[in-house]
Amino acid sequence: MWNYVHNYYPGSVVFDAQISNLDRAVLLDFYRSATEVLFYSSSMESRSASVQWEHQFSKNWKARAAYRIQDVRGMYFGIWDAVPYVSPRRAMLHAEYQFRQKWFANATWQHYAGMHLPPGPGGVVRSLSPDFALVHGHVRREFPWGDAYIGVENALNVRQAEPIAGVVDHLNNHQFLGADDPGFVSNFDATRVWGPIFGRMVYLGINLALMGSDD
Repeated sequence: MWNYVHNYYPGSVVFDAQISNLDRAVLLDFYRSATEVLFYSSSMESRSASVQWEHQFSKNWKARAAYRIQDVRGMYFGIWDAVPYVSPRRAMLHAEYQFRQKWFANATWQHYAGMHLPPGPGGVVRSLSPDFALVHGHVRREFPWGDAYIGVENALNVRQAEPIAGVVDHLNNHQFLGADDPGFVSNFDATRVWGPIFGRMVYLGINLALMGSDD
């Protein structure tokens, strides 16, 4: 493991690199069979490197950016191969701003590179998931009695098109298949989830500051 931190006023830069080798690890093997998941003890290795930059532009505004690459591999029956569902590259941008003294806002952008996907039932072959990005936002207002906030997660409404395979008949007006349908029985697969299942979510709330008694 190697770590380097460079501080400057008013910010910092952090570099980090790590190599891990595990002689005995519980490995989930999605590659061996399209209809089964095997569990066994095997070797794994992980290599990663990241850089993070943070800067205070003014009293009211600061930002942070980060980038990470990682290569995680496992020994599958004597062959080193990529561990599925691990994004090899991730990026993040985050900004916070305070205005009018009692208003606070922040926004975050996250990018995920395509992940290795194993084969699945119904002739689904091994592939890479598409890249995708998520955007979140949050606004908060302070009051004498506490604060109120509103925010949004997954503002771009990114969703995996069909996280559970084998439940929709694409040849018959996209109708849902029954549990006893041959297509459902032979093609059902809920393990190939690589991205968000739910879309945009908006939330709001309040935090109350309760004053305790001196008695």
